[in-house]
Amino acid sequence: MVSVLTSIVSWLTGGVLDKLLAVYSKRQDTDALIAVETIKAELETRKLQKELLVAEGGWWVTRLIRPLIVYPFVLHVGAIALDSTFTMGWGIAKLPSPYESLEQTIILSYFLSRPFEKIGRNFMDYLRNK
Repeated sequence: MVSVLTSIVSWLTGGVLDKLLAVYSKRQDTDALIAVETIKAELETRKLQKELLVAEGGWWVTRLIRPLIVYPFVLHVGAIALDSTFTMGWGIAKLPSPYESLEQTIILSYFLSRPFEKIGRNFMDYLRNK
């Protein structure tokens, strides 16, 4: 029954419908191949990024860059807080306006990003040891 209907539709459309369906099918196949290749490229990029992070994370210089940048700001803010709160007479001045906001941003970004970094490292260690 279905083959009879297919034959009638093919005869009425002169095979145009078959050609349109074939073109549509080829287009879907091409789109699927492009999507697969895009995903493969993304996976390869992530693999290379992971290798780079592992390589840099093991080097003591890259591990110390952030603390070396943040700790002076933390000490400065702490000294200002102690001097302002307990009037120790140190006379530590706050940074000028553009640098003050930079100091706050650096300290905040460090203390917000560091826990996520540790969670990520612990998770990766867990996956490696599993």
